[in-house]
Amino acid sequence: MVGMSEMEGLLRDPSELGKEGCAIALRKALLESTRFRTIREVSDAAKVNYNTTKDYFQGRHIANRKNWKKITAVFLAEMGAEMPARRRKATPAADKRRLPAARAARVLKTLQQLGTQLDFFKTGSRKDRDLLRRVVPATDVGYVTSLLKALYGEDQLEEWILFSNYKMKGAGPAASRDK
Repeated sequence: MVGMSEMEGLLRDPSELGKEGCAIALRKALLESTRFRTIREVSDAAKVNYNTTKDYFQGRHIANRKNWKKITAVFLAEMGAEMPARRRKATPAADKRRLPAARAARVLKTLQQLGTQLDFFKTGSRKDRDLLRRVVPATDVGYVTSLLKALYGEDQLEEWILFSNYKMKGAGPAASRDK
């Protein structure tokens, strides 16, 4: 389970994951979350008892389906995804097809948030823009810009992947969340 993305784990049935798998999926989702910072915040949002939720995060108990659905729903809503409709049998291939759509929605949301933040600097003072330049490395801006451009052409993307080995510098711990 260690290699699964946070969303793949959240979409699976808790009985398939086991105690440890549930804990790993929940901890990954909490680490990825920009809305929740603590288990208590998750339990409050999901309306599941804090100690019960904490036991799931720590791998002490396997989550029952009702609580699992409540807890994972708050994470999936943040990711721009929804709980899949009830189905008779889990299909990992179908779950994987949902991942690109959720990631694309998150990229769109991130770009919208970035646009809002950049508008502040666009209309701000020169001093504000100088501060932005000191805080955000120009190489990170170039990396993101070139990757976004490459993603809009498969040939460009293949070439970009071959020649790109840059690692983002300016984002700190948050930059490594998706790795």
